[in-house]
Amino acid sequence: MTRKITSRTKRQTKLVVSDNDGTILSVHFWFAPAMLAAIPIVAAAMKEPIEIVGGEIGRNMINHLALETAFPFVGPYFAEKWKGTHEEFVEQVTKPYFNIVDSVLNKYCSAFPGVRETFDEAELLGAKVAILSDAPMQATLAKLTALGLNKRVAGVYSLEPHIPQGAEVWNQADFDFCFERLQRVLGLASGFDTSKIVQLPRTFEKPNTQGLLQVLSDFKVTVAQAIMLGDSCQKDGGVAHALGMRFGFARYGVNDFTPPQYTEVVSSILNPFHDKTIFWQQVAMPPRLPPIHKVLTTYADVIPILRANRRKSARVKAA
Repeated sequence: MTRKITSRTKRQTKLVVSDNDGTILSVHFWFAPAMLAAIPIVAAAMKEPIEIVGGEIGRNMINHLALETAFPFVGPYFAEKWKGTHEEFVEQVTKPYFNIVDSVLNKYCSAFPGVRETFDEAELLGAKVAILSDAPMQATLAKLTALGLNKRVAGVYSLEPHIPQGAEVWNQADFDFCFERLQRVLGLASGFDTSKIVQLPRTFEKPNTQGLLQVLSDFKVTVAQAIMLGDSCQKDGGVAHALGMRFGFARYGVNDFTPPQYTEVVSSILNPFHDKTIFWQQVAMPPRLPPIHKVLTTYADVIPILRANRRKSARVKAA
């Protein structure tokens, strides 16, 4: 029997397009402890001050548009300062760094309150949740897997990782180790079952609309049947506003709710420009903040939006 399409059905929210970092999880809560443990080990091996080594790692993160760059040790600084062999660099620097990053991620990565309840509700109501992230794909896959959400998201749309070229690569052994690790982490996609896994060009970073347009097209929903969730009014709100889509502002995820010792990791330790404020985003921001459909105090605040325009029996069943 074919289900009758009514005006109520057309107004139902069928797809939640969700940012990941700062919306589903706090990247600072695991990334900061990882850097606080890893950078001193790298600095000791390099025989260089922690603030200098951290700043040079941060420089690569900025150049690669990713805190979780897969190649943190490229560039002239590490080539000039390292006095050992290339293989010794991998054993004393590259491996210990990533061993800490990976272990701390799996230990401390956790979802914000309301995330799992919202996924449960969406499943019961027949709605889907797709991730649209500006983090590199390998980082997004690793975090969703650590959260146990890899079999629950309907799609993962994340930026392609930066692969160093030419003069950036000074140590082939380090490059080979990092590249093999990158491919291994990208292989986590096989654990996402039927989810759509789409690497987006780096030029699609929000508020560029191309990534969101692809999500809507792949799931065959209109802008009226979807809502964009995110902690950045400029990026997440900007891309939603450009398409006329509702925007749920994850106010709980902005940095001012992060412990100051964690924000200091990004603003100071990883800051290669110690005499001025670090600037991570390299995309043009809209001149005015976009309208906000709903300010979210927890991720679960989107549940009433999912329930709207559905029959009472469906809402009772979901409850």
